[in-house]
Amino acid sequence: MRPDLPTEYVPDAPTSHDPPPLRIHHIMLWTAATAVTLALVRLFMRITGDIDAFAQIPVLAVMTVVYSALASGAIVVFGFGLHWRKRGYAFFDQPGHWLATEIALRALVVAICVLLSDSFESLGPGGAVIIGLGVIMGVIGVAIFNVDIAHKQPDRSSWRYVFQAKAIVTVLSPFFLILMPATSPPSKPSHVPIFAILAAYVPLIALQLVGVYSDRKHRIARHWTHWYGLLAHLGINVATGGLFVVGFFFWA
Repeated sequence: MRPDLPTEYVPDAPTSHDPPPLRIHHIMLWTAATAVTLALVRLFMRITGDIDAFAQIPVLAVMTVVYSALASGAIVVFGFGLHWRKRGYAFFDQPGHWLATEIALRALVVAICVLLSDSFESLGPGGAVIIGLGVIMGVIGVAIFNVDIAHKQPDRSSWRYVFQAKAIVTVLSPFFLILMPATSPPSKPSHVPIFAILAAYVPLIALQLVGVYSDRKHRIARHWTHWYGLLAHLGINVATGGLFVVGFFFWA
């Protein structure tokens, strides 16, 4: 350990050349992106004949709106981040930036997969193999992404543990979902995978709150894009956990 370093971790402060503050056009673009995303989701579900699912399962409609709004905002933040970085502003230097980036990239990859799903399914068993391999590669890619971001965080940083935990949850969640039978009521799928996934999300949410506390303790000011990435990630974590809780009571 270097003698000039403090014994207690002090988070890295944002650079003095922070991106612009939150403006009304940022919010307007987020609203527009959310509207477009919801319109595309509705159009896709109408084409596939699944539009009635919103009426049959109201919680699905609520979760769709939540996910669409948060993911759209993350895409907007990611796009502005790339633009600002080209203009010389500091970006991708705060944990929330990487959280927003992951949400945006996941949303874009999922959208591409959904658009191409019919083409893969028309290939028969071969298409299923391609989809399966794509899911595996996606999981591995997201896990590696989080491990890399974890190593970019300073030593003894609470945020390092957040990204390490995200990598672990990313790898374990598909296995828990495989254990959960893809059945519908009145079937009763195993509750063990549901509780296993919830058990993984609880410490992940707790670690993010610890990161916030650490920043406040050391009086580290964060840019609004960091806070959006953090709140969007927390919102998705809580919504996902809530979805599994609702599913537990729905199938119980």
